[in-house]
Amino acid sequence: MNCKFCNKPLNKQRVKEGGKFCNKNCYGNWMIGKPAVHPFEKGHKSWNKGRTDLKPSWNKDLKLPQFSGENNGNWKGGRKKTVAGYILIRETSHPFVNAYGYVPEHRLIMEKLIKRYLTSEEIVHHINGIKNDNRINNLKLMLDKDHRRLHLKDNVHKRWQKLQRTT
Repeated sequence: MNCKFCNKPLNKQRVKEGGKFCNKNCYGNWMIGKPAVHPFEKGHKSWNKGRTDLKPSWNKDLKLPQFSGENNGNWKGGRKKTVAGYILIRETSHPFVNAYGYVPEHRLIMEKLIKRYLTSEEIVHHINGIKNDNRINNLKLMLDKDHRRLHLKDNVHKRWQKLQRTT
C-alpha cells in the first residue's frame, strides 16, 4: 500500500494501524486546499435526529428508583463523610438538600433542637473545631457574619502567637 500524497510505500506497522499516509507532513500537504469538515456547522444533520431506537442518556434528573437509596449495591446507610470532614445524611425531602440528596448532620441536629429549618444566613458552629463532633453541647447557632468574625478573630490571634514565638 502506498502513501496517498507522495506515493511512497507504507511500512507494515503503518498499514496495520490503518494509516493512509507515510507521515504527518504528507497528511497536512494532502489536506491543503480541501474543505475542512466541521460536523456542527449550520445545516449539518445530527446523527441521532429522528432515531427512535435510542435510550435516554443518563443524567441526574433521570431517577431509577430500583437502583437508588437502599436498593443500590453501594448503599452505606445514608451517611457519608465529606473531604472537609463533615458528616452528611441522606434526606431527600429536606428543602436545603444538596444535588445528591444529602444534608449536613449538624444542621439537621440544630433544626431538630429549635424545631424549624435554618435560614441561609444561619450557620451551625462547632465549638471545639472538630467538624464531625455533632453533639448538641458542641454546636452553636450563629449568623453567618458573626461566624466569620469569630474565625477572623481566632486566625488573627493564632498568627500573633506564631509571630511572638518566632521573634
